[in-house]
Amino acid sequence: MRERGEQLLAIYHSHPRSADPKPSDTDVRLAYYPSAVYFIVGLGGERPSLRAFRILESEGRWEPMEYEVSLMPIAETAETERAGLS
Repeated sequence: MRERGEQLLAIYHSHPRSADPKPSDTDVRLAYYPSAVYFIVGLGGERPSLRAFRILESEGRWEPMEYEVSLMPIAETAETERAGLS
C-alpha cells in the first residue's frame, strides 16, 4: 500500500450475536491503526446494523463516528478509474 501511495481508511468485521455492535475489549486491544475508521456489522438482530468507531488502542477507549454511505453508478466508477481518480 505504501509503495502505491495508498492509505488505510477503514477496517471492518462483524459481531454475529450483536444487534447493536460496539467494540469489544479485544477490538480495542488489537486496534493498531488509530487513523482508521472501524466498521462493525451487527448480525444479531432482525436486520444487520452497521456502526462506525474510532478506536484508540493506546488509550484503551473508543468513540462512535458518523458516516454516510453513497453509491456510485458502475459507469461512473469505470470512468473514475480510467481517469486515475480512484
